[in-house]
Amino acid sequence: MRTLNHLMQADRTMRSIAYVPFADNSKRFELRSATTVMEIIISLFLLATLAVLSGQIIASVVQTRIEQRKRAWALQEAGNAMEKAFLVPWAELEPGQRREWPCSEAAKRILKDARTTILTEATDDNNVRRLVVRVEWSPGRGQTTQQIQLVAFRHHPQRSEKVAVATQMLGNDAGASGNAE
Repeated sequence: MRTLNHLMQADRTMRSIAYVPFADNSKRFELRSATTVMEIIISLFLLATLAVLSGQIIASVVQTRIEQRKRAWALQEAGNAMEKAFLVPWAELEPGQRREWPCSEAAKRILKDARTTILTEATDDNNVRRLVVRVEWSPGRGQTTQQIQLVAFRHHPQRSEKVAVATQMLGNDAGASGNAE
């Protein structure tokens, strides 16, 4: 009995000293529990820092993609409105005129408070009109409105035909004189 008590006491002593004997009993390995806990705390801190940074980067990428998608929809709406503007008769395209065009249902779902405006501006030539299509939308949360603008020049149809015929005639004359030489 005394041997069993003696072994149990020796085992408790070794555990309280924090060393574990090796098989040959000549080398001892000391456990440093405080260092291990500190290493775990530092590792968890670094892991948490990396998780927070990764989360911020992912949130930024997602927000950028959402804004990019909104700009693409706005550009598509501007293109559609420009096509409609080219279908308007020339007589209705007075300089200084501003028209509001309705946005498509799909664009209304993606672009908050979307508005499409077409402005007709005069140029130096009375047979040319500058058409400016502007799509504006609110990104939300009290931010300033975003906009995209598309510009095109529309020529008077009759004047354009006369210029084309005159250019063609000049080209034929130059071609005929070029062959004669």
